[in-house]
Amino acid sequence: MGLPGNPLAALVAFLTLGTAALARLRAEPLPVLLAAPVPGGLARHPTHTRLVPVGVGPAGIEPVGHGGSAMLRGAAVADAFAVVDPGPAAAIAARLLPLDPGARPWGV
Repeated sequence: MGLPGNPLAALVAFLTLGTAALARLRAEPLPVLLAAPVPGGLARHPTHTRLVPVGVGPAGIEPVGHGGSAMLRGAAVADAFAVVDPGPAAAIAARLLPLDPGARPWGV
């Protein structure tokens, strides 16, 4: 599997494509992505799905910042990536792609 050169882009590519390929090779199901509210909303792209590093708390999810393709700082402090579907308005809910699929430290 080829990965992009930018660190965050490589991490996201592996989490979305690499883990799915490994699960398929081991005949395991893909993890279910849990939905969580976004109290402050998350900006959407009009035509593309975005993956945004977020922290997860009792009230929902909140972006941790530093989500550029060349930055690992956001992923280092994030609990998950929010999968933000394309659309015209801010997202008030998003699905969560955990950084550690085996541990779900949040109750959403």
